[in-house]
Amino acid sequence: MADRFIAAVMTSFLFTLGAALVFFHDRFMMLPTAMITFPLVFACGIPASLVIDRLMRLLRLNRSAGVVFVELALYGAAGIGVTVLLFWKVGGVFFSAGSPMYYMGVAASVLYGLCLFALRRKRRSEVERCS
Repeated sequence: MADRFIAAVMTSFLFTLGAALVFFHDRFMMLPTAMITFPLVFACGIPASLVIDRLMRLLRLNRSAGVVFVELALYGAAGIGVTVLLFWKVGGVFFSAGSPMYYMGVAASVLYGLCLFALRRKRRSEVERCS
């Protein structure tokens, strides 16, 4: 669970910086972006990660390169799902076609998956090195 929390912190910082500079083209958008990003990553990213891990265990897939892409695709789908829920809760619109927010949701969730994968790989290599 500590890996998920650390990945959420890393994702929140990286996504906030990236979204403010690349999407909004304004460094002063970092605070408003962080006010949305941090709660969403913690409230939706961690539970989505638990569901994806459970699904991957049920499928009994081993850790190959193809499985990583499947897992990242599931994270992308979770990002779309969270964005749909956000539109529904905030704006009352279930689906907003053509919104760039879907790209941001997918980018954030895939970034979370990559951070989590990197942390797990680092931990696994440290365990192998110590034994």
